[in-house]
Amino acid sequence: MALFGSLHDDFFGVFSGPNRFVFEAVIRDIYLFNFANLSQFPTRNDLRNQIIETLRRNPEIWSEEESYLSFDDIVTGKRRMRRRTGDRVSDKKDATSQLLLRANHVYTRLVNCGWLHETAFGIRIVAEMPYGAILLAERLIEIEQRNTVRIGGLIVEIRNALLACRENQRENAPGLEKAAQNCRTFARGLRAILSTLTELERSILSESSRNARIRALMEQFVRGLLLGDFRQLMSARSHPYRHRREILEHISALRYDEQSLRRLGEAYEEHELALDLDAALYRVHDDLSRISETFNDIDVVLHEISKSRRRLERKLNNLVSYAATSRSSFARQALDLICRLDQSDETDLLPGLLLPGIQMASPELLRAPSTPRNAIKNVSVKVSEPDPLLRLKMALENQYDRQINIPPSAVLRYLQRHVPPFGSTEACYLPISSIDDYFAFTAMQAAWIVKGDEVLLSRLNKSFRYSKEQLTRDEVNNEWLKCGNFRIHRLDDAIEDYARPSLRIERTA
Repeated sequence: MALFGSLHDDFFGVFSGPNRFVFEAVIRDIYLFNFANLSQFPTRNDLRNQIIETLRRNPEIWSEEESYLSFDDIVTGKRRMRRRTGDRVSDKKDATSQLLLRANHVYTRLVNCGWLHETAFGIRIVAEMPYGAILLAERLIEIEQRNTVRIGGLIVEIRNALLACRENQRENAPGLEKAAQNCRTFARGLRAILSTLTELERSILSESSRNARIRALMEQFVRGLLLGDFRQLMSARSHPYRHRREILEHISALRYDEQSLRRLGEAYEEHELALDLDAALYRVHDDLSRISETFNDIDVVLHEISKSRRRLERKLNNLVSYAATSRSSFARQALDLICRLDQSDETDLLPGLLLPGIQMASPELLRAPSTPRNAIKNVSVKVSEPDPLLRLKMALENQYDRQINIPPSAVLRYLQRHVPPFGSTEACYLPISSIDDYFAFTAMQAAWIVKGDEVLLSRLNKSFRYSKEQLTRDEVNNEWLKCGNFRIHRLDDAIEDYARPSLRIERTA
């Protein structure tokens, strides 16, 4: 049974032995110099020479703990692999012979583990890298050489592809499939930034010294991630929010236009992106849904990235502040003294102490006697009159805070007024007629999507259930807000008792 449908059973065995770093370097060089372009068809000897060159450049990564294999041990068909012991080559002290034996061993292991395939044309043996090995080698090289996550410009490409699809569906239909792939790349890039921030925070906490933490923050976060990934993500041209509304409008226009959908499906079938028209229409709906979900749910991951970035910036600020305040007066005096000594000549030095002696005991160093304390007396304290304007300002602030900080009971009461008992309602049909309704709707949406308020979320889940099934519309679009649509199921018929706070201000004399 093949791994992942097409890989050899021992495909990852080359990375489990003592010479895993050797195979890492060899696979990288073999792919880059032989299989990354279309003009080369290397033979067995070509690849062996490439392996010899790689081993010659990296002699320190070889380990003698592995038994040698030769070309005679290449598995063909179902013949069992024969291993040679190291005793047969232990008496060969010639460096060239050792290097040739190691190259033959590495090449044989790559063939036996499925990284290379051989085809014989007479006496000429041509080696080829399978499709799965090529894809995995590309990804491994990207992981090794990654400095920044390449997501700059993807938002603009997605916008342009959707705009072209709206103008001419038949000619620009492959651009929709490319836009869906770019959405996957963009989501993968955001996930990579978030995981890099988490990994960097974990590595900083594991450092034992302050200098090591500062070095990790400066090299990895400031120079690498902050100046690279965030420059691409938060730049004015490639910011996710810049073309978000326009992209969602294009998606809605294509999704609700039956003729456009049919023309896209026919173009998908014509370009062999699907077997028949039904499968092509399903593929079109899937691509449009993937793009829509990516840009509807982008707030959550950007919020997590911002939180992680703020935590790292706070750690960097604390480390720099502590490093600046740790220099004592002795350190400043010693620095000045060392600079003066470095500039002086040996003839300028005089015998004796560099600093004058300090008296340990003298009459001037005795502690002065304490003065008697004053007796405690009862005195009256005059309380100042409160300022009427200050009292009015405090009353306005308290009442304003009570209105914008929606309690869970207000959110439950809002849903109970508009969702029938044991029924369901879509978010796009919930009326918003006042600022209180708007605050209740946004608090409910944040609790279910962002999961920020745990108290409100626990109370909502007792009486209601959130889902994205059986939707008649894709988004909520009214005078108050625009967001993704969802369905709310009510699980009981309870009524929450809640009195809305009043904004009436009592005048004070």
